[in-house]
Amino acid sequence: MASDALDLERFFEALRAPKRVDGVCPFCGWTEERWREEQLLGCPLCYSVFSDVIATKPEPQPS
Repeated sequence: MASDALDLERFFEALRAPKRVDGVCPFCGWTEERWREEQLLGCPLCYSVFSDVIATKPEPQPS
C-alpha cells in the first residue's frame, strides 16, 4: 500500500514537471523514439506528454 502512495506522489510530481525533457516522459521514462517504433505508450501521463507528437503522426498506410 505504501508503494502505491509513492507511485501516486511520483505521478502527481510528473504532472507538475515539464511536458518532456529530451523526448522522455518524466514519469515512466518512455521515449518519443520508442513510441514511434512501437506505437505504444508507457503510462497514462504519456498521452499528455506526447500529445503533440501523437497528433502529428500520420496513420500507417494499408499495404
